Amino acid sequence: MMKKLAAITALVALLLGGATATTDQPAEAKAKSSVSTVAPAPFTFTAYGDSHTTGNHIELQTGFDTGDTWILTAVSSRFRYKAGWARGGATTSDMFAHAEATAVSYLVMCASTNDPGAGLTWEQTRTNLIAIEAGVGPKRVLLVAIPPRDGQETRTALYNDNLEALATEQGWRWLDPWPTYRNAIGGWIPSKTVDGIHGTDAVYHELGHRIGNKLIDLTNPVTTTTTAKR
Repeated sequence: MMKKLAAITALVALLLGGATATTDQPAEAKAKSSVSTVAPAPFTFTAYGDSHTTGNHIELQTGFDTGDTWILTAVSSRFRYKAGWARGGATTSDMFAHAEATAVSYLVMCASTNDPGAGLTWEQTRTNLIAIEAGVGPKRVLLVAIPPRDGQETRTALYNDNLEALATEQGWRWLDPWPTYRNAIGGWIPSKTVDGIHGTDAVYHELGHRIGNKLIDLTNPVTTTTTAKR
């Protein structure tokens, strides 16, 4: 009887062991099966600006229709655009009036070119830019320097100094994409402008690539290397 019970016990153990062997997967196979093949969603950005964002048009939609807005060349497989606002001649007050909450990775602001001519002080510009961020509610902000303006080189340089300081103060990212378009005194290189204020179509296309590349750089993981002590 004891021998028969021992034989039955051994048979049950063998059957159970076989079942486990057929259902268990090697660790490597389990790891592979758990990896998702779905591509990650792209990052997003929205833009607020003036004629330098519309592509030297009054309406932003015209810039899209003609292909002149820099937004089109900033879009990539890594970044897609979500509705913002821009209009030729717009001040930062106008932009703030149209700021809407938008779930985006980045808010790109190419703003304040028209503020001095409209009588806005720097403090008003500063307040408006901060308010635009609050109204949109992005995860991060990329503030872009204003472009050259013939006859206003000193004022433009001062505004860009103020904008860069504001970006540092607010923890925003900063980009000056204009150095290769400025002449020795800070105005436009003649071949890069159509009127001493606006860039050529090629300039705005290049501007989009520069802004798009900056956005990609800002989202790339930071890597550090260390040298082992000998």
